[in-house]
Amino acid sequence: MATRLMLTEACVIDWAIYKSMTKIIIVTLIVLNILTLISCINGVAEKKVIPNTDNEITKNLKSDLDNENCGRLVGVWLDSHSSKNYKLRIGQKVVLKDNKLYFGPCDIDNECLELNSESIVPYTEIAYNGDAYIDINIPDQKLLITKTGDLKIYDQLGLVATYPFIFIDPSILKY
Repeated sequence: MATRLMLTEACVIDWAIYKSMTKIIIVTLIVLNILTLISCINGVAEKKVIPNTDNEITKNLKSDLDNENCGRLVGVWLDSHSSKNYKLRIGQKVVLKDNKLYFGPCDIDNECLELNSESIVPYTEIAYNGDAYIDINIPDQKLLITKTGDLKIYDQLGLVATYPFIFIDPSILKY
C-alpha cells in the first residue's frame, strides 16, 4: 500500500505541474497571437501609405520639359534596387542630344518613356570607346549593354549593378 500511495502522490504532483505548464503555454500563445496581430495591422498600415507623386523631383521634371534641355530617348532600364528603396519605379535612361549621349536616372511612372520621345537630358555624358560606354566625368565607370539588352555598370573594383532593359534603340546604342 505504501507503494500505491507514493505513486498517487507522484501523479498528483505531475498533474499539478502539467496544469501549470498548460496555463503558461496558453498564456504564451495568446500573447504571441496579439503581437502577431499588432504587427500585421502595422504592416497593412505601412503598405497603404502612397508616396506623394507631386514631389519636388516630379515638379522639376515637368518644369524642365519646357526648357531646351530635352533630347531623344534611346534606352531605358529598370533600377529595381533603387525602386525598392524609394518606393517609386526608378529607371536608368540614355538620351541623345546634339549627337552626344547622356546617361542618368528617370522616374518611370512620371516620364513619357517611349522610344524617340522627348526627354530631359541627364547630367552625365557618355561616349562609346569601341568596347563599352565610358562616363566622360568618371573614366573608371563603364556601361556595357549585354547581348540580351541588359545594362551592366562597372567601376575599377568590378561590377556595380545590372539593370534589365525596358527598351533600346539598336540603331543608336551598340551592344
